[in-house]
Amino acid sequence: MDVCKECGVALEKDEVCMVAHWAFCKSCFDALMTKEETAPPPKPEVKALQCNVCDAEVPEGEGKMMLGLLFCQKCYHALTHRPPAPEPAEEEEDIPPAFKTPQVEVDNRETISCDGCGRTIPKLGASPLGESLLCPDCFYREKSP
Repeated sequence: MDVCKECGVALEKDEVCMVAHWAFCKSCFDALMTKEETAPPPKPEVKALQCNVCDAEVPEGEGKMMLGLLFCQKCYHALTHRPPAPEPAEEEEDIPPAFKTPQVEVDNRETISCDGCGRTIPKLGASPLGESLLCPDCFYREKSP
């Protein structure tokens, strides 16, 4: 048993009017066939181009396209250019002590002699093993089983 697609009434075999694979009752089918052709919907007005960020009107040929989006000159510049660097603080007294970074001075030029092989190495590269300072090669040689 079929049901009318329009009104939902149960239909007997002799009452069914088929349109494609849909069943309609006689009155709904007649109404469907006598419907007046409606005019196509009016085309939407062509709006001026707008920036996708600020919705400002973008004159033809002045916008910039990026990743399929339209940007006005101002927004495009803001997205693609690095902001100016902030001015450094004039006086250190303006910076609270909690935000000051302690300055540690390290002398990378100080050298020592490896106690294992005698090679001269930077002091920062020496590894202590017991009482001696060793180069990385000697340190790993001594530590490996």
